[in-house]
Amino acid sequence: MAINNIAILGNTLEAKLEALTMHLGCPNVTTTIYTNGQEYENHVMVPIQYPMCCPGTRYLNEYIGIKTQDLFENTNTTVAMGQNWQHNDNGIVSNVYITMVSNVFPLIMTHYQCIVKGFHVDADENEQIRLFFEWMKYKYPNEYYSILDIWTWFSAERFHNTPSQEHFFNMENAVINSAPDYGDFNWAHAMPTCYDLDGIVTLLDARIAELNISIVTDAIESFTIEQKSPDLGAGIREESFNWKSLDTYEEQNFNDDLFAKDWKNITHLTIGGTDIEVDFVIDTGCDHAQMTSFIESDEDLTEINSTMPWTQYREYESSRHDMSSHAVYQVDGIPNGARVHEVYRNKTMHKEFQITDSNCDSVTGSHAGEFLAGAKDNINTVSLSGRNVQDRFIINDKYNSNYIRLDIKRQGLNPVMYEELSNVFNYAYMCTEKLTNCIADPDNSPMYLSSAQYHYRINRDEFKQFAYYVWDNNTIGPGWEWANSVPSKYKNLFDSWNGDIPKVPHVADYLGHSLSSTFVTKYGNSPGGSNSPSRVAWPYLDLEYTFIAEARGKITKDFSNKFIGYEDIFEDIRLLSIMLKSKFYEFGTLTFEEFRAKHLVGEDSLTPITANHILLEDGTGKLLTRHKYIQIKEYTSSEDSTI
Repeated sequence: MAINNIAILGNTLEAKLEALTMHLGCPNVTTTIYTNGQEYENHVMVPIQYPMCCPGTRYLNEYIGIKTQDLFENTNTTVAMGQNWQHNDNGIVSNVYITMVSNVFPLIMTHYQCIVKGFHVDADENEQIRLFFEWMKYKYPNEYYSILDIWTWFSAERFHNTPSQEHFFNMENAVINSAPDYGDFNWAHAMPTCYDLDGIVTLLDARIAELNISIVTDAIESFTIEQKSPDLGAGIREESFNWKSLDTYEEQNFNDDLFAKDWKNITHLTIGGTDIEVDFVIDTGCDHAQMTSFIESDEDLTEINSTMPWTQYREYESSRHDMSSHAVYQVDGIPNGARVHEVYRNKTMHKEFQITDSNCDSVTGSHAGEFLAGAKDNINTVSLSGRNVQDRFIINDKYNSNYIRLDIKRQGLNPVMYEELSNVFNYAYMCTEKLTNCIADPDNSPMYLSSAQYHYRINRDEFKQFAYYVWDNNTIGPGWEWANSVPSKYKNLFDSWNGDIPKVPHVADYLGHSLSSTFVTKYGNSPGGSNSPSRVAWPYLDLEYTFIAEARGKITKDFSNKFIGYEDIFEDIRLLSIMLKSKFYEFGTLTFEEFRAKHLVGEDSLTPITANHILLEDGTGKLLTRHKYIQIKEYTSSEDSTI
């Protein structure tokens, strides 16, 4: 069936993003938003995102046409050096930092060192980088954040020891990356971001008006739904299709003949007595009985998300808003809940997610007293009833259909782990990719939509796995028992690492797209293109888990036998990385507003920084590039070394 008219249902952020992306990506197809008479509803409780999932700033820039500079000039959106989940391990505060990762120098040099020194030369880049991490824990076992500190520009100890100090480094010397491959690098795309969603919706609405995308605000009276038998002459037969069925935790049945299912299609929607033809429907939250019950399955339609135990949250403005000390986005594990700090340019909001009801003011002695601005009457309490209920399907499981559900509210995501916006951008892209394939190849649409469903299942699994790995075995206090009851399929994986560097298994979907990690995206090239926001690829694919393992003291294995005769194999990289980082902080640090003015909205903010070398203090030596090896003559430190 040809797809000429796409109906996007709902009045949400998801609807606006998807309409713009489809309109710009498929201009020959008519895309229309149908709000069903509903007021705008924000489905995102915590608008913070770690960009490795799918950088929102990059998505807005490349797929919507909202330039990064416009975003930071016209909204109160902020960026940070990293994010931190803080909790208590038997009285010891544990800071789990997940930071921007833009220091490509050790990544490049690790491979080079292995080659020139004859150390595991036949290993791929992933394994060579893993060897570097093992060497760091062997050589410097007592350095709490050694891998994080060397592998990123973020200085954990600097922040930990002086938490009030501004943590945006000085960039006057323009030392950013050592490879010209990163000539299009934009700082905002690599940094955790707290989005001013009200401001962004205003920009999206202006963009929708500019492109003349139709918005129908009238209530939908009914949907015409037709069922029919499959056209067995269409599509790819299962016996001739090369199914790729790698899975991490459980058996995935690929034996169902997708093309043999009956069809259940939405053919028309009726507004004001007029039937409007539609060829495909994306539902972002349409309050209509026919859509609420449209997805069918012989299995349970929902499940409870065990990592989202919160029953309510209390929201209040902070009395401690100070952009000069904005460094990381912080989540505090507190008895009976978790406190999220949302830092905007004009204010800071706190949200205390609670497992059971608990007073939240200074009089009763709970957690908000030191942060609360104003009286306790200024605290807004929001019920989370039903928000931990997860849809198990985003497509119709029982039938083939021209329908996909992109309703973040129904996905039961954990806002404390910043899962919501990651999914908004990730699924906006994914829906566009799958629907674009359906438009180009309609006979095989069941295959593409089934691939989207598989993507969704793995993604849900990954989020839960990540949350358990961050929070397990903690002693925060009452209400955290859920975190210490890790399901066997995750616990078995964690136990299998047994003090080693984490290694997340590879998972591929039907079409061969890799789905192994949500937080460090393991996607390869796709029909949607190789340079897409959800297809960011780093040579080492388990960075976040490695950072968590290091911070939580989980890396205890003895790696010494691997480095007999090569005890100093990677010392050059370590020393030079330290020198490079010192260059970043050499002239002091910038305040957030200075950083914003210089690198986000300034005249030079979008100018690619392509410097691929740095002079040492004695004027000699340059960093190597990906394309040409340039020898560094010597180090200037007392630990003299030559590459």
